[in-house]
Amino acid sequence: MNSSYSNRTWTTSDGTWNATRARTDQTLNSRAIVIDVRTDSAGSITTPTVTGGIEDLTVSTLQVFTGAPGILNVYVNDVLAGDIPYSSSVQTTTISRH
Repeated sequence: MNSSYSNRTWTTSDGTWNATRARTDQTLNSRAIVIDVRTDSAGSITTPTVTGGIEDLTVSTLQVFTGAPGILNVYVNDVLAGDIPYSSSVQTTTISRH
């Protein structure tokens, strides 16, 4: 686990994932990646290409450091698919394919 913000890459059976301005020293549901959203150059997570898009995406969020609650935009194949809210309480959100 690493408490410094940097670029991260990991590979799953679906392909390679990338995160920018990310750290890995926090947990939520036994694992988590922290994305820095404090500035205009906020971090991001990029998944492998998903041919045909997604059916459902369920994400749990928790704001573990100080600051205001906010919204994360989720893009699927470069199209805005929905928003994921975050705050100091755990929130689980599902974005469904339209």
